[in-house]
Amino acid sequence: MYSNVDSLLNKRQELKTVVDQENPSIIALTEILPKNNPGNLNPCEFNIDGYDMFTVSLETGRGVVIYIKSNLKGDIEEHLMQSNFSEAIWCTLSLYKSQKLVIGCIYRSPSSSTENSLELNKAIQTVCEKYYNIIIMGDFNYKNIDWSRETTPENLGSSTDKFLECVQGHTRHRQGNEPSTLDLVLSKDEDTVKNLRIDSPLGKSDHVTIFYNIEIVIDKDNTTKNNYCFYRGNNESMSLEISNIDWENNMDELNTVDAWAYFVDKIKSSMERYIPVTKSRPGRRHRKAWMNVETINTLKRKRKTWEIYKRNKTNANWETYRLARNRATSSLRSASIQYESKIAKEFKTDSKSFWKFIKSRTNTKTGVPDLELENGVIETEDEGKSKELNKFFASVFTKEDHNIIPTPTTVNLQSELLEIHVTTEEVFKKLSKLDGSKSPGPDGLHPKVLKELSQCISLAHNTLHTWEAVLT
Repeated sequence: MYSNVDSLLNKRQELKTVVDQENPSIIALTEILPKNNPGNLNPCEFNIDGYDMFTVSLETGRGVVIYIKSNLKGDIEEHLMQSNFSEAIWCTLSLYKSQKLVIGCIYRSPSSSTENSLELNKAIQTVCEKYYNIIIMGDFNYKNIDWSRETTPENLGSSTDKFLECVQGHTRHRQGNEPSTLDLVLSKDEDTVKNLRIDSPLGKSDHVTIFYNIEIVIDKDNTTKNNYCFYRGNNESMSLEISNIDWENNMDELNTVDAWAYFVDKIKSSMERYIPVTKSRPGRRHRKAWMNVETINTLKRKRKTWEIYKRNKTNANWETYRLARNRATSSLRSASIQYESKIAKEFKTDSKSFWKFIKSRTNTKTGVPDLELENGVIETEDEGKSKELNKFFASVFTKEDHNIIPTPTTVNLQSELLEIHVTTEEVFKKLSKLDGSKSPGPDGLHPKVLKELSQCISLAHNTLHTWEAVLT
C-alpha cells in the first residue's frame, strides 16, 4: 500500500481502518508531516499496531515512512541510507533462501534542486546495480512527463528522463485541476507487481491510495501460538481433579525443587484438559476496538462515490464524493473519541484495556538494523546480532583479576532460621486475592487459574511450605 497523505496526524484513524480492512504487508507513506512542522513530534504518534515502523528525521522536510508487518523480517538498509538525497527511507525484507527485497519510499519536493534530483538518480542506480528484487514507491513530482507516450520535453538523460516508467491511471486529483501522475511504483522486474488498484485518497489529501500485490516468496514466522481461554474453562472439574491428588504422599520424599516441579506439572496437566485453547498466528488481523457499523458503512460509501467520480469526473459527482469523504472523516473521529472516553471511564473496572491503549500510543518498535562487523561482514541474522551486541557490551566491563580473590568478612550468627511455617488459611487468603486479569509469570501458572483453585491448592501447602535451611 502506498499514498501521499499530506499530514498523517489528522488521518491516523482512517489509515488504521483501511489497514484493518486491506491487511497490507507493507505500507509506504510520504508527506506524513504537516507543512508547518513544529519539529517536536514523537515517533510513537505515527505507530500502527502490528507493524514495525522505519522512518527518517521528523524534524525537517515533509517526512517518509515505511511500515512492515512485525512477523516479517524487515530492517533498515544502512548502505542505501548513506545517500545524499534528502527524503528517502530504504528497508530490506528477508526472502526465501537468504534473498532480499529492497523497499524504498521517496519524496521529491516540487522545488527540489537539480543537485538533489541527481542524488536521487544515483540512489536508484545504486540499488538497481546491487539488488534484483526492488520496489520503490513515492511522490516524485515530475509533472512534465507524458506517461501515455513515455516522453518529456526535457533533454534526454535529464533527471526527469530517468523516471519514464509506466503506472496505471492518474494518481493526483484536485477539483478544478487536470489530474496528473506524480506518485509512482517502480520495480526492476515488470512481473513483480500485479493487480495494481487505485483507491480513494486518505482524508482530504489530493493523492490517491495505491494497492498492489508483489509476487515473491517471503521467509516469515508462521509459528502458531496456543492461547488458553481461561474464562471458558471447566473450573469445577479442574478443582475436583486437583482436590483428589494426595499431595502429602506424592511429594513427601521430594526436595523443594522437585516438589515444586511436581506441583506445577499437575496444575498444567489439569489446565490442558479443562481449559479450551485457541490458535493465533503472527500478523493476524483484528478489527479495531473503536470501529462500529456506522463507521464501516461511511467508509464504504466514500469508496463507492470515489469510483463513480473516477468513471465520470463531473462537478456533481465530485460534490457527492466530497460530502461522503467528510462524513467518513467525522464518523471516524467521533467513534475514536467515544472509545477513548469509554476506556477512561471504565479504568477502575477494566484497567487492562486502558494500559493496552496507552502502550499502543507510546511504544515504538523499529527493530535492530544489520550490523557491520570488524572484518567488514554484514550480520543480518537475529542470533548473530544478539551475539555481537553481547560481545560489545561485555567488552566495556572492568576485567577483574581472578587470581586475587578478596576474603569475606566473618559474621557471627546470633540465631538461625531453620524452618518457615505457612498456614493453610494464609495461602488461601493470598490466592483468593489474585487479579485474574494479570498475565502469568515464568512458571506459566495463570493468576485466574490459581484464584479459581485457591481452596484446593491451599491444601497442598503442607508439603510445600517447609524448607530446611542448611547454614554453614
